[in-house]
Amino acid sequence: MVKRVGQKKRGKYSRKPKKIILIGTEGSNQTEKNYFTAFNQTQSEYKINVAKGNNTDPEGVIRDLLKTAKQEELDLK
Repeated sequence: MVKRVGQKKRGKYSRKPKKIILIGTEGSNQTEKNYFTAFNQTQSEYKINVAKGNNTDPEGVIRDLLKTAKQEELDLK
């Protein structure tokens, strides 16, 4: 069997993974979550995740963001 020029090897990904945007919102209001997740359907370059939490103070929102990033195994660089 002859290998063709430009033929891909098996098991190789051909698509780039999407960049993830992690957004923190305050409180248990679902409006922001619904608004930002609607962007996932309109564009394909990024994936938008909303951190779950019930904090209204800035420190609590940051804790929720870091906890979600750790659960999703995101690289914070």
